[in-house]
Amino acid sequence: MFRNFLGLALVFFISFSLRGQVVIKHGATQVTTLADTALCSASAFTLDASILSGYSYAWASSNNALATLTNASSGSVSVTTSVPTTITSVTITLTATPPSGPSVSDTLTLVLFPSISFTLPANYCSNNPTSILTATPAGGVFSSGTSGLVSSTGTFTPSAGQPTGTFSVTYKLSHTGPSGLVRTCATTKSTTITSVPTATLAFTPTSICQGSAPIALNGGAPAGGTYKIFGFPNAVSGGTLIPSNLPLGSHTLRYSVQNGTCTDSASQSITVTGTNATMSVSQYASSTLGTNVPSTVFNGITTYYYCSNSSPLTFGILLSNFSSFASYSINWGNGQTSNGTPSASPITKTYTTAGVYFVTLNTTDANGCTSVKQFNLFFGTNPPAGLSSSGNTTGCIPPDSTGVSFDFIINN
Repeated sequence: MFRNFLGLALVFFISFSLRGQVVIKHGATQVTTLADTALCSASAFTLDASILSGYSYAWASSNNALATLTNASSGSVSVTTSVPTTITSVTITLTATPPSGPSVSDTLTLVLFPSISFTLPANYCSNNPTSILTATPAGGVFSSGTSGLVSSTGTFTPSAGQPTGTFSVTYKLSHTGPSGLVRTCATTKSTTITSVPTATLAFTPTSICQGSAPIALNGGAPAGGTYKIFGFPNAVSGGTLIPSNLPLGSHTLRYSVQNGTCTDSASQSITVTGTNATMSVSQYASSTLGTNVPSTVFNGITTYYYCSNSSPLTFGILLSNFSSFASYSINWGNGQTSNGTPSASPITKTYTTAGVYFVTLNTTDANGCTSVKQFNLFFGTNPPAGLSSSGNTTGCIPPDSTGVSFDFIINN
Protein backbone atom coordinates (compact mmCIF):
# COMPACT_ATOMS: atom_id res chain seq x y z
CA MET A 1 0.00 0.00 0.00
CA PHE A 2 1.14 3.55 -0.77
CA ARG A 3 1.45 6.30 1.83
CA ASN A 4 1.08 10.08 1.87
CA PHE A 5 -1.70 10.12 -0.75
CA LEU A 6 -2.88 13.70 -1.40
CA GLY A 7 -5.32 12.92 -4.24
CA LEU A 8 -8.98 12.03 -4.05
CA ALA A 9 -10.72 8.68 -4.56
CA LEU A 10 -7.51 6.70 -5.08
CA VAL A 11 -7.85 3.07 -5.99
CA PHE A 12 -4.55 1.22 -5.58
CA PHE A 13 -3.92 -2.31 -6.76
CA ILE A 14 -0.15 -2.73 -6.54
CA SER A 15 2.31 -5.29 -7.76
CA PHE A 16 6.01 -5.20 -8.29
CA SER A 17 8.10 -7.48 -10.45
CA LEU A 18 10.87 -8.82 -8.25
CA ARG A 19 14.13 -9.00 -10.11
CA GLY A 20 17.50 -9.71 -8.50
CA GLN A 21 17.71 -8.59 -4.90
CA VAL A 22 16.02 -5.16 -4.92
CA VAL A 23 12.30 -4.49 -4.44
CA ILE A 24 10.12 -1.38 -4.35
CA LYS A 25 8.29 -0.93 -1.11
CA HIS A 26 5.66 1.48 0.14
CA GLY A 27 6.69 2.09 3.72
CA ALA A 28 7.57 -1.23 5.30
CA THR A 29 5.24 -3.19 3.00
CA GLN A 30 6.33 -5.08 -0.06
CA VAL A 31 3.39 -6.00 -2.29
CA THR A 32 3.99 -8.62 -4.94
CA THR A 33 0.59 -10.10 -5.83
CA LEU A 34 -1.30 -7.45 -7.89
CA ALA A 35 -0.46 -5.28 -10.90
CA ASP A 36 -1.41 -1.96 -12.50
CA THR A 37 -2.02 0.56 -9.75
CA ALA A 38 -5.01 2.76 -10.77
CA LEU A 39 -4.93 6.45 -9.81
CA CYS A 40 -8.27 8.27 -10.20
CA SER A 41 -6.93 11.73 -9.38
CA ALA A 42 -3.72 13.67 -8.92
CA SER A 43 -1.66 12.04 -6.15
CA ALA A 44 1.53 12.37 -4.12
CA PHE A 45 3.22 9.48 -2.35
CA THR A 46 6.61 7.99 -1.44
CA LEU A 47 8.28 4.78 -2.67
CA ASP A 48 11.18 3.11 -0.86
CA ALA A 49 13.88 0.68 -1.99
CA SER A 50 14.89 -2.36 0.02
CA ILE A 51 18.22 -1.28 1.46
CA LEU A 52 21.19 -3.20 0.08
CA SER A 53 24.56 -2.37 1.65
CA GLY A 54 26.83 -0.38 -0.64
CA TYR A 55 24.27 -0.07 -3.51
CA SER A 56 23.43 3.16 -5.31
CA TYR A 57 19.86 3.83 -6.45
CA ALA A 58 18.32 5.40 -9.55
CA TRP A 59 14.57 5.92 -10.01
CA ALA A 60 13.09 6.67 -13.44
CA SER A 61 9.64 7.59 -14.79
CA SER A 62 8.52 6.69 -18.30
CA ASN A 63 6.51 9.94 -18.45
CA ASN A 64 8.00 12.79 -16.43
CA ALA A 65 5.11 15.12 -17.31
CA LEU A 66 2.56 12.83 -15.64
CA ALA A 67 4.72 11.23 -12.90
CA THR A 68 7.38 13.52 -11.50
CA LEU A 69 10.10 12.07 -9.24
CA THR A 70 11.92 13.91 -6.45
CA ASN A 71 15.14 12.57 -4.86
CA ALA A 72 15.43 10.06 -7.69
CA SER A 73 18.97 9.00 -6.68
CA SER A 74 18.14 8.02 -3.11
CA GLY A 75 16.63 4.99 -1.52
CA SER A 76 13.34 6.85 -1.04
CA VAL A 77 11.65 8.77 -3.89
CA SER A 78 8.68 11.15 -3.85
CA VAL A 79 6.20 10.68 -6.70
CA THR A 80 3.74 13.37 -7.81
CA THR A 81 1.23 12.45 -10.51
CA SER A 82 -0.92 14.69 -12.70
CA VAL A 83 -4.26 14.03 -14.38
CA PRO A 84 -3.94 13.04 -18.06
CA THR A 85 -6.44 13.76 -20.81
CA THR A 86 -6.77 10.04 -21.60
CA ILE A 87 -6.05 6.85 -19.67
CA THR A 88 -2.26 6.54 -19.61
CA SER A 89 0.13 3.91 -18.20
CA VAL A 90 3.34 5.15 -16.58
CA THR A 91 6.15 2.85 -15.45
CA ILE A 92 8.30 3.66 -12.40
CA THR A 93 11.64 1.80 -12.50
CA LEU A 94 14.09 1.37 -9.62
CA THR A 95 17.64 0.33 -10.52
CA ALA A 96 20.08 -0.66 -7.76
CA THR A 97 23.80 -0.83 -8.66
CA PRO A 98 26.33 -2.62 -6.35
CA PRO A 99 29.98 -1.54 -5.95
CA SER A 100 30.80 -4.30 -8.43
CA GLY A 101 28.73 -6.71 -10.47
CA PRO A 102 25.44 -6.32 -12.40
CA SER A 103 22.58 -4.00 -11.46
CA VAL A 104 19.20 -5.26 -10.26
CA SER A 105 15.81 -3.58 -10.81
CA ASP A 106 12.12 -3.56 -9.97
CA THR A 107 9.17 -1.81 -11.70
CA LEU A 108 5.74 -0.47 -10.80
CA THR A 109 3.06 0.38 -13.40
CA LEU A 110 0.71 3.26 -12.66
CA VAL A 111 -2.56 3.57 -14.63
CA LEU A 112 -3.53 7.25 -14.57
CA PHE A 113 -7.19 8.07 -15.27
CA PRO A 114 -8.42 11.43 -16.66
CA SER A 115 -10.98 13.54 -14.83
CA ILE A 116 -14.38 11.86 -14.98
CA SER A 117 -17.58 13.89 -15.04
CA PHE A 118 -21.16 13.71 -16.30
CA THR A 119 -24.23 15.92 -16.47
CA LEU A 120 -27.00 15.38 -13.93
CA PRO A 121 -29.30 18.25 -12.87
CA ALA A 122 -29.74 18.56 -9.12
CA ASN A 123 -33.53 18.44 -9.42
CA TYR A 124 -36.02 16.59 -11.58
CA CYS A 125 -39.80 16.36 -11.70
CA SER A 126 -41.34 12.90 -11.88
CA ASN A 127 -43.12 13.87 -15.10
CA ASN A 128 -40.00 15.12 -16.86
CA PRO A 129 -39.34 13.35 -20.16
CA THR A 130 -36.54 10.84 -20.59
CA SER A 131 -33.17 12.51 -21.17
CA ILE A 132 -29.70 11.40 -22.17
CA LEU A 133 -26.86 11.96 -19.68
CA THR A 134 -23.52 12.89 -21.22
CA ALA A 135 -20.14 12.03 -19.71
CA THR A 136 -16.46 12.72 -20.33
CA PRO A 137 -14.54 10.84 -21.31
CA ALA A 138 -16.98 8.71 -23.27
CA GLY A 139 -16.99 4.94 -23.13
CA GLY A 140 -17.97 4.43 -19.50
CA VAL A 141 -21.02 2.82 -17.93
CA PHE A 142 -23.85 4.45 -15.94
CA SER A 143 -25.56 2.74 -13.03
CA SER A 144 -27.90 3.46 -10.12
CA GLY A 145 -29.17 1.61 -7.09
CA THR A 146 -32.72 2.42 -8.27
CA SER A 147 -33.87 -0.04 -10.88
CA GLY A 148 -34.75 1.51 -14.21
CA LEU A 149 -33.66 5.02 -13.29
CA VAL A 150 -30.72 5.10 -15.70
CA SER A 151 -29.51 2.73 -18.42
CA SER A 152 -25.89 1.74 -18.85
CA THR A 153 -25.62 4.14 -21.80
CA GLY A 154 -27.08 7.11 -19.87
CA THR A 155 -30.80 7.12 -20.68
CA PHE A 156 -32.29 8.77 -17.58
CA THR A 157 -35.98 8.17 -16.80
CA PRO A 158 -37.19 10.16 -13.75
CA SER A 159 -40.58 8.42 -13.66
CA ALA A 160 -38.85 5.07 -13.12
CA GLY A 161 -37.52 6.13 -9.72
CA GLN A 162 -39.38 6.45 -6.46
CA PRO A 163 -42.00 9.25 -6.51
CA THR A 164 -39.94 11.46 -4.25
CA GLY A 165 -36.48 11.45 -2.78
CA THR A 166 -32.81 11.77 -3.56
CA PHE A 167 -31.14 9.20 -5.79
CA SER A 168 -27.56 8.59 -6.85
CA VAL A 169 -26.17 7.88 -10.29
CA THR A 170 -22.64 6.57 -10.90
CA TYR A 171 -20.51 6.78 -14.02
CA LYS A 172 -17.65 4.27 -14.15
CA LEU A 173 -14.71 4.16 -16.55
CA SER A 174 -12.76 0.89 -16.92
CA HIS A 175 -9.34 0.03 -18.35
CA THR A 176 -7.49 -3.22 -18.92
CA GLY A 177 -3.84 -2.73 -17.98
CA PRO A 178 -0.68 -4.44 -19.23
CA SER A 179 -1.19 -7.27 -16.76
CA GLY A 180 -4.65 -8.02 -18.17
CA LEU A 181 -6.37 -6.88 -14.98
CA VAL A 182 -9.34 -4.48 -15.26
CA ARG A 183 -9.03 -1.27 -13.24
CA THR A 184 -11.85 1.27 -12.80
CA CYS A 185 -12.48 4.81 -11.60
CA ALA A 186 -15.93 6.29 -11.01
CA THR A 187 -17.76 9.42 -9.94
CA THR A 188 -21.20 9.65 -8.35
CA LYS A 189 -23.79 12.43 -8.33
CA SER A 190 -27.16 12.81 -6.65
CA THR A 191 -30.44 14.24 -7.88
CA THR A 192 -33.75 14.90 -6.17
CA ILE A 193 -36.91 13.75 -7.91
CA THR A 194 -40.08 15.58 -6.89
CA SER A 195 -43.44 13.90 -7.32
CA VAL A 196 -46.06 15.70 -9.38
CA PRO A 197 -49.71 14.60 -9.23
CA THR A 198 -51.37 13.97 -12.59
CA ALA A 199 -53.75 16.78 -13.53
CA THR A 200 -57.15 15.99 -15.08
CA LEU A 201 -59.88 18.34 -16.34
CA ALA A 202 -63.57 17.70 -17.07
CA PHE A 203 -65.10 21.20 -17.11
CA THR A 204 -68.82 21.64 -17.71
CA PRO A 205 -70.53 23.03 -19.67
CA THR A 206 -68.36 22.74 -22.77
CA SER A 207 -70.58 25.13 -24.76
CA ILE A 208 -71.32 28.52 -23.18
CA CYS A 209 -73.34 31.46 -24.39
CA GLN A 210 -71.13 34.54 -24.51
CA GLY A 211 -73.53 36.66 -22.48
CA SER A 212 -73.96 34.07 -19.72
CA ALA A 213 -73.33 34.98 -16.11
CA PRO A 214 -69.93 33.99 -14.67
CA ILE A 215 -69.60 30.23 -14.22
CA ALA A 216 -67.80 28.58 -11.31
CA LEU A 217 -64.69 26.83 -12.60
CA ASN A 218 -64.98 23.10 -12.07
CA GLY A 219 -63.73 19.69 -13.13
CA GLY A 220 -60.04 20.14 -12.28
CA ALA A 221 -58.34 17.48 -10.16
CA PRO A 222 -56.65 17.13 -7.79
CA ALA A 223 -57.99 20.13 -5.91
CA GLY A 224 -55.91 23.23 -5.35
CA GLY A 225 -54.82 23.87 -8.92
CA THR A 226 -55.25 26.94 -11.12
CA TYR A 227 -57.31 27.59 -14.26
CA LYS A 228 -56.30 29.67 -17.27
CA ILE A 229 -57.53 30.42 -20.77
CA PHE A 230 -54.70 31.07 -23.18
CA GLY A 231 -54.62 34.64 -24.47
CA PHE A 232 -57.41 35.93 -22.24
CA PRO A 233 -56.25 36.40 -18.63
CA ASN A 234 -59.35 38.44 -17.74
CA ALA A 235 -61.62 35.54 -18.67
CA VAL A 236 -60.76 33.82 -15.39
CA SER A 237 -61.18 35.66 -12.11
CA GLY A 238 -61.82 34.65 -8.51
CA GLY A 239 -62.61 31.02 -9.31
CA THR A 240 -65.06 31.88 -12.07
CA LEU A 241 -65.10 31.89 -15.87
CA ILE A 242 -66.41 35.14 -17.38
CA PRO A 243 -67.80 34.26 -20.83
CA SER A 244 -68.38 37.88 -21.84
CA ASN A 245 -64.62 38.45 -21.72
CA LEU A 246 -64.13 35.85 -24.46
CA PRO A 247 -64.83 36.23 -28.18
CA LEU A 248 -67.10 33.80 -29.97
CA GLY A 249 -65.43 30.54 -30.95
CA SER A 250 -63.29 27.76 -29.48
CA HIS A 251 -60.87 28.35 -26.60
CA THR A 252 -58.44 26.22 -24.57
CA LEU A 253 -59.04 25.99 -20.82
CA ARG A 254 -56.06 24.68 -18.85
CA TYR A 255 -55.90 23.33 -15.30
CA SER A 256 -52.48 23.14 -13.61
CA VAL A 257 -51.29 21.56 -10.37
CA GLN A 258 -47.94 22.27 -8.75
CA ASN A 259 -45.56 20.75 -6.21
CA GLY A 260 -42.63 23.09 -5.60
CA THR A 261 -41.32 24.02 -9.02
CA CYS A 262 -42.85 20.93 -10.67
CA THR A 263 -46.15 21.20 -12.52
CA ASP A 264 -48.57 19.10 -14.50
CA SER A 265 -51.54 20.32 -16.51
CA ALA A 266 -54.58 19.16 -18.44
CA SER A 267 -56.39 21.08 -21.17
CA GLN A 268 -59.90 21.07 -22.58
CA SER A 269 -61.61 22.88 -25.43
CA ILE A 270 -64.67 25.02 -24.66
CA THR A 271 -66.88 26.88 -27.13
CA VAL A 272 -68.32 30.34 -26.63
CA THR A 273 -71.52 30.58 -28.64
CA GLY A 274 -73.71 33.41 -29.88
CA THR A 275 -74.51 35.45 -32.95
CA ASN A 276 -72.00 38.07 -33.94
CA ALA A 277 -73.53 41.52 -34.39
CA THR A 278 -72.44 43.07 -37.70
CA MET A 279 -72.41 46.80 -37.05
CA SER A 280 -71.38 50.19 -38.36
CA VAL A 281 -71.18 53.57 -36.61
CA SER A 282 -72.29 56.93 -37.97
CA GLN A 283 -72.21 60.52 -36.70
CA TYR A 284 -74.99 63.06 -37.28
CA ALA A 285 -73.11 66.35 -36.96
CA SER A 286 -72.62 66.86 -40.71
CA SER A 287 -75.77 65.17 -42.04
CA THR A 288 -79.15 64.25 -40.67
CA LEU A 289 -78.83 61.02 -42.66
CA GLY A 290 -75.66 60.10 -40.78
CA THR A 291 -72.08 59.77 -42.00
CA ASN A 292 -70.02 56.65 -41.34
CA VAL A 293 -67.03 57.20 -39.05
CA PRO A 294 -63.71 55.33 -39.34
CA SER A 295 -62.25 53.08 -36.65
CA THR A 296 -58.79 52.42 -35.26
CA VAL A 297 -57.33 50.61 -32.26
CA PHE A 298 -56.83 52.65 -29.08
CA ASN A 299 -55.36 50.93 -26.01
CA GLY A 300 -56.15 47.57 -27.57
CA ILE A 301 -59.83 48.37 -28.21
CA THR A 302 -61.58 49.09 -31.51
CA THR A 303 -62.38 52.80 -31.46
CA TYR A 304 -64.77 54.67 -33.75
CA TYR A 305 -63.81 58.34 -33.92
CA TYR A 306 -64.99 61.69 -35.22
CA CYS A 307 -62.55 64.61 -35.16
CA SER A 308 -64.56 67.52 -33.84
CA ASN A 309 -64.98 69.36 -30.58
CA SER A 310 -68.47 70.50 -31.53
CA SER A 311 -70.95 69.28 -28.97
CA PRO A 312 -73.41 67.85 -28.49
CA LEU A 313 -72.69 65.02 -30.94
CA THR A 314 -74.97 62.13 -31.86
CA PHE A 315 -73.59 58.68 -32.76
CA GLY A 316 -75.70 55.98 -34.40
CA ILE A 317 -75.10 52.21 -34.27
CA LEU A 318 -76.63 50.28 -37.14
CA LEU A 319 -76.96 46.48 -36.98
CA SER A 320 -77.01 45.12 -40.51
CA ASN A 321 -78.13 41.68 -39.25
CA PHE A 322 -80.72 43.10 -36.86
CA SER A 323 -83.20 40.35 -37.78
CA SER A 324 -80.93 37.82 -36.06
CA PHE A 325 -81.71 39.33 -32.66
CA ALA A 326 -84.77 39.52 -30.50
CA SER A 327 -83.46 42.33 -28.27
CA TYR A 328 -80.50 44.51 -27.44
CA SER A 329 -79.13 46.50 -24.51
CA ILE A 330 -76.35 49.11 -24.58
CA ASN A 331 -74.25 50.66 -21.85
CA TRP A 332 -73.04 53.91 -23.43
CA GLY A 333 -70.09 54.40 -21.08
CA ASN A 334 -71.43 57.55 -19.46
CA GLY A 335 -73.73 55.95 -16.92
CA GLN A 336 -76.65 55.74 -19.33
CA THR A 337 -78.18 52.66 -20.98
CA SER A 338 -80.59 51.83 -23.78
CA ASN A 339 -82.53 48.69 -24.66
CA GLY A 340 -85.08 47.57 -27.17
CA THR A 341 -85.70 45.53 -30.31
CA PRO A 342 -83.19 45.93 -33.16
CA SER A 343 -84.52 47.30 -36.45
CA ALA A 344 -83.34 48.74 -39.74
CA SER A 345 -82.94 52.09 -37.99
CA PRO A 346 -79.75 53.03 -36.12
CA ILE A 347 -79.62 53.05 -32.34
CA THR A 348 -78.58 56.60 -31.47
CA LYS A 349 -76.94 58.32 -28.53
CA THR A 350 -76.12 62.00 -28.02
CA TYR A 351 -73.04 62.94 -26.00
CA THR A 352 -72.76 66.46 -24.59
CA THR A 353 -69.02 66.35 -23.78
CA ALA A 354 -66.12 65.38 -26.07
CA GLY A 355 -64.10 62.34 -24.96
CA VAL A 356 -63.64 58.57 -25.14
CA TYR A 357 -66.64 56.43 -24.15
CA PHE A 358 -66.35 52.68 -23.55
CA VAL A 359 -69.51 51.08 -24.92
CA THR A 360 -70.89 47.59 -24.29
CA LEU A 361 -73.49 46.23 -26.74
CA ASN A 362 -75.45 43.10 -25.78
CA THR A 363 -77.54 41.41 -28.47
CA THR A 364 -79.81 38.46 -27.68
CA ASP A 365 -80.84 36.02 -30.41
CA ALA A 366 -84.04 34.02 -30.73
CA ASN A 367 -82.50 31.18 -28.71
CA GLY A 368 -81.95 33.47 -25.76
CA CYS A 369 -78.16 33.56 -26.17
CA THR A 370 -76.63 36.98 -25.63
CA SER A 371 -73.50 38.09 -27.50
CA VAL A 372 -71.28 40.94 -26.36
CA LYS A 373 -69.39 43.62 -28.27
CA GLN A 374 -67.22 46.22 -26.54
CA PHE A 375 -65.71 49.24 -28.27
CA ASN A 376 -64.94 52.93 -27.86
CA LEU A 377 -66.79 55.94 -29.27
CA PHE A 378 -64.65 59.08 -29.44
CA PHE A 379 -65.14 62.63 -30.60
CA GLY A 380 -62.82 65.56 -29.99
CA THR A 381 -59.45 66.86 -31.19
CA ASN A 382 -55.86 66.13 -30.21
CA PRO A 383 -54.42 68.60 -29.46
CA PRO A 384 -57.73 70.09 -28.39
CA ALA A 385 -59.19 73.22 -29.95
CA GLY A 386 -58.33 76.57 -28.34
CA LEU A 387 -58.82 80.30 -28.80
CA SER A 388 -56.28 80.44 -31.62
CA SER A 389 -56.56 76.87 -32.95
CA SER A 390 -59.33 74.66 -34.24
CA GLY A 391 -57.36 71.62 -33.07
CA ASN A 392 -56.42 68.53 -35.11
CA THR A 393 -59.40 67.53 -37.21
CA THR A 394 -57.81 64.60 -39.07
CA GLY A 395 -55.69 62.29 -36.86
CA CYS A 396 -57.42 63.21 -33.64
CA ILE A 397 -57.09 60.02 -31.56
CA PRO A 398 -54.89 60.56 -28.46
CA PRO A 399 -51.76 58.41 -28.09
CA ASP A 400 -52.21 55.02 -26.43
CA SER A 401 -51.78 55.17 -22.67
CA THR A 402 -48.55 53.38 -21.66
CA GLY A 403 -49.27 50.22 -19.77
CA VAL A 404 -53.04 50.29 -20.38
CA SER A 405 -54.57 47.21 -22.00
CA PHE A 406 -57.86 45.39 -22.08
CA ASP A 407 -58.39 41.67 -22.54
CA PHE A 408 -61.14 41.85 -25.15
CA ILE A 409 -61.27 40.88 -28.81
CA ILE A 410 -63.58 42.94 -30.99
CA ASN A 411 -65.28 41.21 -33.91
CA ASN A 412 -66.05 43.92 -36.45
